Amino acid sequence: MGRKTNLPKPSGNLYSGYLPEGYISALRSGSDLIKSGDYSTAESYLTKMAFKYHDGNLLFVLFLADALFLQGRLEEAEKLYRDLIEITVFYEHPHHGLALILLKTNRASEAEQHIRMAKPKMGGEIPEYLPPLK
Repeated sequence: MGRKTNLPKPSGNLYSGYLPEGYISALRSGSDLIKSGDYSTAESYLTKMAFKYHDGNLLFVLFLADALFLQGRLEEAEKLYRDLIEITVFYEHPHHGLALILLKTNRASEAEQHIRMAKPKMGGEIPEYLPPLK
C-alpha cells in the first residue's frame, strides 16, 4: 500500500453562495494538474488547498480523492469519497469514484447503489479524467 497522507476532512456546503477570493482559480489549478497527469503534484496542491479553505473544502477534497484514485491509492480515495458522500449524498461525483473503487476491488453488489447515484442529474457532470462506469 502507498504512503498514508494526512487526509483533510470535508466540510462546508457545495453550493454555498460565498466563495473566498482565489477559491475558483485554486480549484481550476488543481483540476488542471489532475488533467495533466501530474497526480503527485495535484495531491500535494489539493491537500494544501483543502486545509487552507477548511470551511468550504468539499471540491478540493473531491479532486484530491480523484488524484488518489488515479494513483492507485484506492483505500485512501475510498475513505475520502465515503466522507464526501456523508455530507453530499445527492452529488453524483463521489458516488462515481466510490463505484469505480468498489468494482475494481470486486465489491460489485455494494457498487450497485453508488452506480445508480452516480448518474448525472441537474446538469452535473463527471470529470473526463475519470473512467466511465460500465
